[in-house]
Amino acid sequence: MAFRLVLVLFLLAPAVVKAAKTIEVAEQLLAKMEYKKALNVVGRIMKSPRSQPQDLAAAYRLQAMCMIGLGKTKKAIESFRKLLAIQPSYRMPMEASPSTKAPFYKAQSMGGMKPIALSHKVPELARQLAGRKLHLMVESNPFGMIHAIRLRFKIENRRKWRTLKVKVKRAGRVTLVLPKKLRVSKIRYFFEAVNRKGGVLARAGSKDHPFIPGRSSKAPEVAAAPAEPAKASEVKAAPPEPAKAEKGPKEKTAKTADLLDFETTAKEEKMAEVPKQVVESTPVVPPESRASDVDKKREEGVWYQTWWFWTAAGVVVAGVATGVAVGVTAGDSDRSSAYDIHLNW
Repeated sequence: MAFRLVLVLFLLAPAVVKAAKTIEVAEQLLAKMEYKKALNVVGRIMKSPRSQPQDLAAAYRLQAMCMIGLGKTKKAIESFRKLLAIQPSYRMPMEASPSTKAPFYKAQSMGGMKPIALSHKVPELARQLAGRKLHLMVESNPFGMIHAIRLRFKIENRRKWRTLKVKVKRAGRVTLVLPKKLRVSKIRYFFEAVNRKGGVLARAGSKDHPFIPGRSSKAPEVAAAPAEPAKASEVKAAPPEPAKAEKGPKEKTAKTADLLDFETTAKEEKMAEVPKQVVESTPVVPPESRASDVDKKREEGVWYQTWWFWTAAGVVVAGVATGVAVGVTAGDSDRSSAYDIHLNW
């Protein structure tokens, strides 16, 4: 019974190993501080011919973290440098401990290394591509990570992709020759830089954006793995690159619009200056103030409308009335009495 159980586990081992070839499993093992088990999973990812650039970049990152946990700082720095060779845009999470950040920053500051980069010039269109040479420039090959260059191509309107492969040892120009039996004029193709196990480190072109002979538009040259999606709280956002100014008719249109805006602004400024000059030279007096000035002059020019005239007149009238009343009363009682009334003016 025990023998059968061991046999079943042995037969199921490949399936378990295949399931373990994921970044999530390695992350879980690293979180549990099971560094050796995590390194085994990482090693299988690195040896897989199906690994893509983002997979290998994540594998080197996890390998470095495991080395830090095991106290092997020098190996951790080496793994971080390989990570940056594939994915130079990688940044350490903000919440990482100082003991984890130090080896990464050390690897980042070390010079003498350029990230993996490939470049290719698309050839001109030919009647037949049989025996045609395609050249690829390996701009840099840090640590000798690139073991071979793989050419993937297919005939136009065909589904099957074919493969050509040539080994490389150092940076420089690599030449791949198309088969002599390839008697067609149109193909689609791209290049892959692979490690010793066949894992893809970088690409020039891709299946979605292949190179086509005779077309001036170049497919994107992949120099490294795309940046892994990270949480906003974990990674510092890099400053955006300034947008390049567009050339051609759009630029001319922009200049014309700027000129029109400038002329319009100048006209508006001139129109705005005219009222200012009129106001300063001929000040406008409100109608109300004019009427008040006329009334004031009238009041000052007519003497019988003044207050002091009517005050004096009232005093005189009051005095005369008082004198008449007193005279009448005294005349009735004593007619012989005489009164002198003096009016001083």
